[in-house]
Parts: sequence; structure tokens; C-alpha cells
Amino acid sequence: MTEISTARPAQPWPLIGAVLALWSGLILSLALAGVFDVAPTAPNLPTLLAILIPVGLGTLGYLMSLDFRNWVLSLDPVLLVTLHSWRMLGGVFVFFYFYNLLPGFFAFPAGFGDMAVGLAAPFIALGLLHKPNFNKSRRFWTFHIFGLLDFVVAVGTGTIARVEIEGWVEGTTSVAMGAFPLVLIPAFIVPILILLHLASIAQALRGVQPVIIHQHA
Repeated sequence: MTEISTARPAQPWPLIGAVLALWSGLILSLALAGVFDVAPTAPNLPTLLAILIPVGLGTLGYLMSLDFRNWVLSLDPVLLVTLHSWRMLGGVFVFFYFYNLLPGFFAFPAGFGDMAVGLAAPFIALGLLHKPNFNKSRRFWTFHIFGLLDFVVAVGTGTIARVEIEGWVEGTTSVAMGAFPLVLIPAFIVPILILLHLASIAQALRGVQPVIIHQHA
């Protein structure tokens, strides 16, 4: 059985920063070049690959590299959850719906789902901070499962709504999500947030606990 090293793993932040910079630069260049803006009836492979490739590489790195695995397990569990608070900004999808830029078929589940996760994140972080073994609780696991399912629903409805569907998607479609700047959300931000969920789940499965703050009367 693989053991977690007791030595503090090297902190590869310069390398991580360089990878993120190159990755963001690549996605930005492809977005500006219109690579993600494919025909509505064509398979939306560029965006799907932009999501799946980094998630797959991150998962593979965790499974195959002991150093990378130890680094992931050394990250602050509270910070990993708190970063999901930014998903409150997903409400912009609902805003765009009212300006006829996105269809409700996509905007409502994606927008309200993101806002629900973003709103819940601080409470889950507080639970980790104050309650021992909170990462074994139903609330913790519900948060992460719902957060991942929210992306499945958002990508699924966004893909389906690229064409008009009588009674569901009429007039306005989700093709704007393949154009700059909105495409940066699924092509760059979504895989990062998925990896944050997976890192939290990996820590919980390995019994990683944050530093608990005890409240005194």
C-alpha cells in the first residue's frame, strides 16, 4: 500500500504558476483565434477537450506521481473549498438570459447551480475549520458531488442548447459560450474548479484533516 511521506513535500509553486500561465495563454490564443467557436451543428469537441485534458492529466499525475500526490494532500483543505465561493459569479449566466444572450435552458441550471455552490462554499469551509472529521460528513460530500454534477449539467445543457429545440431553446442559443470571452469559463475556469473538487475528495479519502480552530466559551 502506498504511504504518504512524512517529510514536507517540496512546494512547486513556481512550476504550477508556469503551467497555469502557459495553459491560460494557450486557451486565450485558441479562443481569440475562434477555435472554440465551431458550427452549432458540429460536435463541440474543442471545448470538451479543453475541459477533459487538464482534468485527465491532473488525475493521472495524482495517481502516478508520489511527489505530486503528496503535494496535493498537503494543500490547505479549507482553502480548496473556499475558492469555490467565486462560483457565485456564475449568476452572470442568468443576467445574460435577461439580455437575450443565452437561453434559459442553459442559463438557469448553470447559473443557479453555480450560485448554490458558491453560496455553500463558506459554510463548508467553516465546517472544516471548526468540526473534526467534517470531511466525512454528508454535508461535505453533498457539496462536492453537487458541485461536480453542476458542471455535468452545465456542459450538457450548454452543448444541447447550441441549436434551437422547439419548446426548449428558441431564438437564442448557447453558441455565445463558444466565443471569446465567455468560452474562457468552460475552457479554462471549469477544469480548474473540477480539479479543486477532486483534490478535496482525494484528501478526504486519505483522511487529511485541516487545523481545527476550537471555540472556547
